[in-house]
Amino acid sequence: MLHSRLTAIKNPDGNPMGVEIIRIGRTTAFTVRNIPGPSFNLVKGFNEADAEALNQIINFYQGKEIPIRLEITPSNGSSNLLKMLHQRGN
Repeated sequence: MLHSRLTAIKNPDGNPMGVEIIRIGRTTAFTVRNIPGPSFNLVKGFNEADAEALNQIINFYQGKEIPIRLEITPSNGSSNLLKMLHQRGN
């Protein structure tokens, strides 16, 4: 639903809200430059299978000066994933 909504916001001429969406495996990272806050600036679907892309995701958000917010659902979480994030400090 979020992907559909942000795609609709992005489509007007020139993308005035600054929407960017990247997909890595099953993980999707969303940013909206002109809507600050966590509602539209977050990572959904992050899981252990996509953990190798964490640096790429972090760099995507750092380049935009937006704090990274990973939404990890119980079905995507694992003790290994949470340990890895804890060790990274994210």
